[in-house]
Amino acid sequence: MPPRVTVGLPVYNGENFLREAIDSILAQTFVDFELVISDNASTDSTQRICEEFAARDDRIRYFREDTNRGGSWNFHRVVELARGEYFRWAAHDDVVRPTYLERCVQVLDGDPSVVLCHTAVELIDARGKSLGVHRDPPLRRESSEAHVRFRDFAILGGRNHEIFGLIRRDALFLIPRYGSHANADGVLLARLSLIGRFVELDDVLQLMRVHEAQASTRYGVNRGIDYQAWREWIHGSDSGKPGLPHWRVWGEHTRSLVVVKGLPLAVRMRSLPTLPVWAWTRRGRMKRDVIVAGRQVIGTNVGRLRRRRRPMSD
Repeated sequence: MPPRVTVGLPVYNGENFLREAIDSILAQTFVDFELVISDNASTDSTQRICEEFAARDDRIRYFREDTNRGGSWNFHRVVELARGEYFRWAAHDDVVRPTYLERCVQVLDGDPSVVLCHTAVELIDARGKSLGVHRDPPLRRESSEAHVRFRDFAILGGRNHEIFGLIRRDALFLIPRYGSHANADGVLLARLSLIGRFVELDDVLQLMRVHEAQASTRYGVNRGIDYQAWREWIHGSDSGKPGLPHWRVWGEHTRSLVVVKGLPLAVRMRSLPTLPVWAWTRRGRMKRDVIVAGRQVIGTNVGRLRRRRRPMSD
């Protein structure tokens, strides 16, 4: 009989915090779960750590790739491998307190209109020191109106820590897979908000680590600094082609109103006004996307011309 909950942990070179993360998951008071770990060809001691834990606890299913297939692929891989009614992504550098799963399962069991349940989040640094409880902008997560939830998640957003909440696994098959673009977690959350309500518990049961090695800090995704390096992380390689990350996110939000399965036409129509508002509030970033992409195209073409004109050596 499959477990009620699947915790999916995608990881690549996570030896620094992995043991603490796994320990916190295995210490849950709700025990009817499986922990699916997908190792994206780590080159550090991640494999050894995972194999040690798997040998001690038969709730752990460990999978390892021979090549790095990118962060986006790995996020979706743990969903494909999941067997539980409910699903939760876990980060190798975060920690959950023992009652996290128990409290969230109670909410999902008790209200079928809730698609995702999560808790308040405390930020910690690399050494585990508290940086305070994180507060997102006020989002109408529990509104009965799907277009209201979509508007708030798409336009206001936040740190997107809800991505590590407990989700009805069936809902993840009503929307496209985790994307390979900037703010993919924000887009996924906005799509889930079209399907059902979110509940945030006041208890601080998740500790989210903030450190220099994580992707959002290293590549400055939210600040729009190093798009090429970020694309290499998310894909496992980079084509060198210019990107328009904010235009892509806007396009994905637009596509949401078409691709989310089973969404009533009235909800799709009432959600349309969100799209021009999103673009207007991010017009500066979208302009910068065009400038950065233009410079990259010009630089690439100039480099090709120079190579063509280079005289042949004897």
